[in-house]
Amino acid sequence: MNASIITYVKVIGKSMFRGMGKMKKIFFVSTENGCNNNCIGCADNNLNKPKKGRDMNKIFKDLELGAEKGYKNLHLAGGEVTIQDNIFDILQKANELYDEIYITSNGRIFSYRSFAKKIVDSGVTQFNITLCGPNQKIHEAWTRTPGSFKQTIKGIKNLRSLTNNICVNYLIWRKSLYKVKNTLLLLKKLGIKHIDFFNLAPLGRGKTYYNQLYAPLKDLLKLEKQVSLFDSFSDIEIEDFPLCVFSDVFMNKSNIHVFDTSGRIYKDEKGNIETYSLFAAKEFNFCINSNLTVQKDIKKMENKFKTYKIKIKECNNCLKKDSCGGIFSDYIKLVGECQIKKEITHLREKQNY
Repeated sequence: MNASIITYVKVIGKSMFRGMGKMKKIFFVSTENGCNNNCIGCADNNLNKPKKGRDMNKIFKDLELGAEKGYKNLHLAGGEVTIQDNIFDILQKANELYDEIYITSNGRIFSYRSFAKKIVDSGVTQFNITLCGPNQKIHEAWTRTPGSFKQTIKGIKNLRSLTNNICVNYLIWRKSLYKVKNTLLLLKKLGIKHIDFFNLAPLGRGKTYYNQLYAPLKDLLKLEKQVSLFDSFSDIEIEDFPLCVFSDVFMNKSNIHVFDTSGRIYKDEKGNIETYSLFAAKEFNFCINSNLTVQKDIKKMENKFKTYKIKIKECNNCLKKDSCGGIFSDYIKLVGECQIKKEITHLREKQNY
């Protein structure tokens, strides 16, 4: 898994609801190094294994490949990209080729202010920092790394003192869902304006431990209820949730943008791939070293993606069915279709449709 296009960065678009998002075409490059966390639900099964990372010259070739294909936006991820050897050489090369550079990180290394300043000065356009709970107990139940919460929060503080271009990726899983209000209070205090809530996907270790980690469908209503208490966030992204858990009023708010990222492949009017889920593709053992390889496998990949999220019979009567990606098939297998029907009935009663 070296380079590909991925659905990490979004821009507002038009759809059934004002808040339905349109993907922004970017080029993704993985450093394929290890990680200094050991997350129980990481989408990659192997990140806790020591890895030096890819050869810098190979990364450079990927960067050049994207630029040759006309991409102006780049997303770097790992492993934990910030601990990659020669990260600043990579960023220097990226700045020569791309207009915008995005980094996804657990934020821990930014707790060292000198490093935070150096990487901000290197030309990174946006930092996407992952948070898995509002306190040490919940966050570290996910990361399984003592001290990681304190470092991530300090890292966010340091970045925030240097730049406004920060998005906090907040994972919704069993322990974090019920503490969204606490998280938003924390992020408001930190001065964060952009937050991305993403639903736990059954990928990698997240699939292995899904029965311990998933948040019940009927309880996802709590997300809207808690988010609606705040009006200080200018940009709130909602990823990979069945749309039946949200009201039309909520989805039509100007600062709410809803996306289905892990179970779809987005193409332009000519049929060319613009975005797809990197980790979902990897889960299905597709070779995604370049966009050319993906084009070759597109039909097979699309068929596999159709099994990743599905819609049951009750979904046919939903007004949002055409915009919704459906429900994770692993969730349906785990709790049973009978229970899903009850949960959907409960959701419709609460949402009055």
